[in-house]
Amino acid sequence: MSLLLDVRPLRTRSFARLWFATAVSTFSAQVATVAVLGQVWSLTGSALAVGTVGLAQAATSVVFGLLGGSAADRYDRQVIVAGTSLGQAVAVSLLTIAAVAVDDQQVRTTLVVVLVAAQNSFASFGAPARRASIARLLPSDQLAAGVALTHLTFQASILLGPAVGGVLIATSGYAACYALYAGALGCATIATLGLPAMTPPAPRDREVVPDGRLADLFAGWRVVIHHPMLRAAFATDLICTVLAFPIALFPAINSERLDGSPETLGLMLSAIGAGGIAASLLSGAVTSSARPGRVMIFSATLWGVALVAFSASYSLPAILATIFLAGSADTVSVVARGALVQQVAPEAQRGRISAAEQVVGLGGPQLGSFRAGLVASGTSATTAALLGGITCVLGVTAFGLATPALRRRAATGIGVG
Repeated sequence: MSLLLDVRPLRTRSFARLWFATAVSTFSAQVATVAVLGQVWSLTGSALAVGTVGLAQAATSVVFGLLGGSAADRYDRQVIVAGTSLGQAVAVSLLTIAAVAVDDQQVRTTLVVVLVAAQNSFASFGAPARRASIARLLPSDQLAAGVALTHLTFQASILLGPAVGGVLIATSGYAACYALYAGALGCATIATLGLPAMTPPAPRDREVVPDGRLADLFAGWRVVIHHPMLRAAFATDLICTVLAFPIALFPAINSERLDGSPETLGLMLSAIGAGGIAASLLSGAVTSSARPGRVMIFSATLWGVALVAFSASYSLPAILATIFLAGSADTVSVVARGALVQQVAPEAQRGRISAAEQVVGLGGPQLGSFRAGLVASGTSATTAALLGGITCVLGVTAFGLATPALRRRAATGIGVG
């Protein structure tokens, strides 16, 4: 058994196409994110205007993510993935044109917000179909490896994309970042056109929900709540993020324990990404495990332990080491949880379950940041980090003990219990 990243899924041409499309679009999206934030700030000088961009993205992510999950369980997922890639490419192309051709600052600002929201709507609508496609393109013994490869592109993108974006803005301007993103989305669209048809099977009678009703959008949540392993997987994610997400505490910890410089804060933020990349590159043992539930529980517990150690660290090397460990544990937990969800989710409901997973992944860290700031404001950053780590360990352990199936091999295609 190799400890190195398992690249066997890339030998499957259809998965390699999907992975390439995801990689280039994710990296270029991080480049463009820097441009969007920088341009809106330069046009308005308003933090509220910058926050409006984030609000528009959050709202469209939830609404169109739920709609996309329902669509992914009813229509050909290949068509959805390719179509939404094309839609994103059109929206970003218009954003590029607006950055060059529109002179009025207010109009340009409005166009940036509207077009970014449009691009994110297409991305969010297509995301559940992308997630659900992995299980259709790979054999079950390579699912975890496929999730790890996908997660590696995300970690590398958030580490390198903003730096490339900053350099590109300084040398060529905002439009260059948008043009890069539009070109990457064009390449992604071409790649996804070559994917095989992936029409979902008809649901079993007990999985049928009324057509055209609001309940259909939340059918994935019903499956998650009634399925013990899925329920434990989602709860573990929420425990790790809502109760223990530490990023909001970094500035205060940096100010209280270190010199408070932007350089050390940057190192702290980079350490969690570096830990994630290291874990991805050495994920062979994780992705080959026959017990992803057990790996998920162990790594999620380690995440909490690392945050407890972080709360007690006062030197820069110790702080960076504990953050690096936390980032590594988080990546292992994400990969194991993603593999578990794809293995046990009913195929006819996989799109909606993927949409629920997307909402949890987006909302958990945001709520966790709010929790951390709230607790820190009433106590201290150290107390907030310590309590977060302890409650994470206790919560994950409780769910692990209450769900014996997590300690056994996950069975593919388990339905609603």
